[in-house]
Amino acid sequence: MRLAPQADGRGRAGALVLAAGRLAFGGGFELVLALLEERQTHTGVRLVLRPGRTVQGRVLDNGEDPVVGAEVSLVPERQGTSTMARFLHRRSETRREPTLTGADGRFAVEHVAAGSYRLHVEASGFAPADVPGLGIAGGEEPLDLGTILLEAAARIVGRVVDPDRQPLAGVKVRAFPRRPDLRGSGSDRPFETTTDGGGRFTVGDLRHGEEVMLHVARSGYAQAHLQRVTAPTAQPLEIVLQPAARVSGTVRDPRGRSIEGARVRVDRTTGPGAAPYSSPEAVETDADGRFAVADIPPGAVTVHAQAQGYLRDARIHLDLEPGSHLEDLELTLTPGATVRGRVRGPDGEPVAEPDD
Repeated sequence: MRLAPQADGRGRAGALVLAAGRLAFGGGFELVLALLEERQTHTGVRLVLRPGRTVQGRVLDNGEDPVVGAEVSLVPERQGTSTMARFLHRRSETRREPTLTGADGRFAVEHVAAGSYRLHVEASGFAPADVPGLGIAGGEEPLDLGTILLEAAARIVGRVVDPDRQPLAGVKVRAFPRRPDLRGSGSDRPFETTTDGGGRFTVGDLRHGEEVMLHVARSGYAQAHLQRVTAPTAQPLEIVLQPAARVSGTVRDPRGRSIEGARVRVDRTTGPGAAPYSSPEAVETDADGRFAVADIPPGAVTVHAQAQGYLRDARIHLDLEPGSHLEDLELTLTPGATVRGRVRGPDGEPVAEPDD
């Protein structure tokens, strides 16, 4: 919750109506917590905001040349395992934008509250660097962290082709770190790139020895998933995408009437080590009960249909060939029964809200 009460010239704020619990204040000052009691009015509350500290340093490469434009973040380390500790940790992680290094590689992060932090540094062409366990005490004097050295990045390079070994352009390649805890705030975001006209791609700015999961996708082709790829790659990867399958058909009731608004999805569970597949979103049937699902990986799949007011779901098991298109599938849903009645108490009178 963010509050912006208007204060007068003497720092006095107007009335605020708040939920019971704890109230957190920050924004360039050390954090202050106030405990609020339910159904109580508090007047004359005095909140003391202490100015934070400036943390500075310098980012250099292995040749001791300054790294310009590096992103420097101080990520608070969580203190404790309570719900409040987790809430404050998430809030503090997302409230501050990274600080950029200047032409001399120097940086200064202002208004840092006392606490324990992890310093995280990222720059294009370099492996990310982390310095955990930085204890920052309160005070007015700037704290100099000295020099942070960045190593040259490791890269994963490769090429995406079709079954005839022809290059595929415009393929989206996403790399997910297998150890996001080794990265800074926002580490759950994947690296993303797109193949060029020759089907080539590069995933950069990785640590040497870092493992990632690669997801490779393009419309009209089945997605490919590489569970463990280590940077740097000794040889360029070659990833073959198979043409995707497509299914279409109609959802009806036992009398042959089409069902509008039924939800249809396709699932596949493959063998050990392969990634399971489920259509990203269920598609809804149109006014004629028709549906179509595209970009399905070849292999054994199950087509499901369900609709409100109908029993369970209808299923069809299929074995799809690469690039195949199965049309005119029929899925039948059975209507559910409606039960009506009246609930009475021991005295025979209707009960408005019966207990479960």
